[in-house]
Amino acid sequence: MKQQEKRKDRDLLLEKLRNDESFYKDILSTQIDWIWEVNKDGIYTYCSERIKDFLGYTSQEILGKTPFDFMPSEEATRVSAIFNEIAEKQKPIVNLENWNLHKNGNLVCFLTNGISFYDKNGNWLGYRGIDKDISKLKKAEQKLRESEEMYRAIIETAKDCIFIKNSSLQYIQVNPAMEKLSGIPAEELKNKTDIDLFGENVGKHLMKVDRRVINGEIIEGEPTIPIRGIPHTFHTIKVPLKDSNGNIFGLCGIARDITEGKKVEEALKESEEKYRLISENAKDMIAILNEKFKFEYINEITTQKILGYSKDDLIGKDAVEFIHNDDFKNLSKVFWESFKKGEAMAELRIKKKDGTYIWVELGGKTFLDKEGAIKGVFVSRDITNRKKVEEKLKESEKKYRGILENIIEGYFEVDLKGNLIFFNDYMCKLVGYSRKDLIGMNYRDILDKETIEDVFKSFNKVYKNEIPTSNFESKVLRNDGKIRSFEGSIYLKYSTQGQKNGFYGFTRDITERKKAEQKLIKSEEKYREAYNLADFYKDLFAHDMNNILQNILSSAALCELYLYEPEKLKDMSNLLKILKDQVKRGANLISNVLKLSQLEETQIITQSTEVYTILQKAVKFIQDGIQERKLKIKVDIPWKKIHIYANDLLIDVFENILFNAVKYNENPIIEISILLSKIQKEGIKYLKIEFKDNGIGIQDSKKEIIFQRGYKKDISIKGMGLGLSLVKKILTGYNGEIWVEDRVKGDYTKGSNFVILIPEAV
Repeated sequence: MKQQEKRKDRDLLLEKLRNDESFYKDILSTQIDWIWEVNKDGIYTYCSERIKDFLGYTSQEILGKTPFDFMPSEEATRVSAIFNEIAEKQKPIVNLENWNLHKNGNLVCFLTNGISFYDKNGNWLGYRGIDKDISKLKKAEQKLRESEEMYRAIIETAKDCIFIKNSSLQYIQVNPAMEKLSGIPAEELKNKTDIDLFGENVGKHLMKVDRRVINGEIIEGEPTIPIRGIPHTFHTIKVPLKDSNGNIFGLCGIARDITEGKKVEEALKESEEKYRLISENAKDMIAILNEKFKFEYINEITTQKILGYSKDDLIGKDAVEFIHNDDFKNLSKVFWESFKKGEAMAELRIKKKDGTYIWVELGGKTFLDKEGAIKGVFVSRDITNRKKVEEKLKESEKKYRGILENIIEGYFEVDLKGNLIFFNDYMCKLVGYSRKDLIGMNYRDILDKETIEDVFKSFNKVYKNEIPTSNFESKVLRNDGKIRSFEGSIYLKYSTQGQKNGFYGFTRDITERKKAEQKLIKSEEKYREAYNLADFYKDLFAHDMNNILQNILSSAALCELYLYEPEKLKDMSNLLKILKDQVKRGANLISNVLKLSQLEETQIITQSTEVYTILQKAVKFIQDGIQERKLKIKVDIPWKKIHIYANDLLIDVFENILFNAVKYNENPIIEISILLSKIQKEGIKYLKIEFKDNGIGIQDSKKEIIFQRGYKKDISIKGMGLGLSLVKKILTGYNGEIWVEDRVKGDYTKGSNFVILIPEAV
């Protein structure tokens, strides 16, 4: 009933709007908002020309499009979902905020309202509505939020104490810094006065100042207040707070703890006197220059002793006048870098009062004086003697480099980034690059990728420990594309000031030696493998053949005893069967050993081999050989013919797996299912063959070792190892795989599933 009443009211309203056409036209002509109409598919069928002021488009450009065509993609997705949900139930659109793109690319926010409209038969046609531009409102709201967030951030993160008091001088708000300083939570500070916090005397004085603020003054001061019993000096500013009518309702205060600053000021006075004494008695020359590079201070005693100048000779003079002409470049570096970057250092010559020059190491650093002017303090150390030594060292280096060019090892020097800065001719010969190509090249560019990381670690270790290494190895990619093996030494390189500035070392080509070592290693491996194989066969024959012969001997002895006892003829028949089985067992052992030894020595050659025929032969062989037990073998193969890459040894694989399935089965009926399927693994097509039996199963701990040669040291495994190691060896030669699973997952006692994969011949 309610829905019918609503529909009736709506229809009456729509009818009234239709009838009052003149009123509707007046609205359209005077409406400051944008009026529109969309059909039930959301396509504009009408829009007022006001749209041009809203989005820059004419009504003709709008008609035939949807509102979502003028929205950013994410906004269009959001609004269309809302529209579809509303339209499905023909609900009115109420205060829907949405962002649209103006023709000039700017974002415009609309507040959309609309109602459904219908034809004369009551069929729903779409929506009529009005859009209001609320962009300015949204921007104002955003600015307000940003302003509030900025205010909150400033209050919350300020290191200064910030507080607000009401007209009764009670705290009504404090920031975290105030809480931390006072040690009292904000909630407990509320409604308290300074008397409550700091006692009668201090509190009254502070409140007296606060009353002046409440009366309209802005007061700045440095009161001393006891905090937790310890006096603290604060720099405070208090201002009155006014409402929109200009009435003062409280005050805001900011207090910065300057206790340490006050102590520093006192200490600074003492420090300045100490530094003056130190400067005057320092062994290095100290000078202060202004931005025009004129002297404002020198430590006269030292300067006069080294250069012969007094204060009167230098104060106010241009420092450039005392520098050697050839060192202006270095002087410019010190002056400009000091004043631009804050500090610099260089070596240059300074003229003494007698006209001669001395070498100095000059370091500069800037600072601000009390008036905020930039000044530079420069410290000069006499290094004339060191320079003389360096000259002699350069002569020595010439001789030293001559020696390097004649040794038959590569010598190199690199900077801390690994760039080659010097090397001898033999180094060029080793790596195959010309001197022109090699200079500046990074050592990583001539190393094989495999050894870059190891060589970097060697350099890093030498740098950190300051201990040379003499046994690092690397592989070098020569300019001709050949890879050669190198060994050498690395030493840390220091500047004349004792700073680490690179590495140097020697290297030699050891490719031929490495090849010889590799051959020796392979030879030793072959010897070890041959020894292990011989040891394996020795143990195998000693164990298995001994068991076979022992069984034959025991059975033969019993036969001799039963020859004259007719009632024992049945037992003799069993003994003869045992003898026959043991002979077969011995023959099979010898056959497997021969095949395994051949596989050890030669590489398996495969060809396209048809599987089904060989599998049938193996099944028939097992069935013919097992007459005394009931055997069911089921082969499930979905193809008439399928080929794999194998050879004549494939039948040995099948027979060994089937023989083990029969041998290790204690059930009255032996059941074996053989399933064939195709799989693809790492881009290779395989034939998958599964042999599922109902035998005694294999424990998880033994599922891998049964394929290992020499497993028989574990007597709990009854002899599968040689046959299965042969199977493993053959399948490996086929580039195949074999593994064993539980026939029933999680319960090995229900039997085994031997799975083999062999590449399909396609």
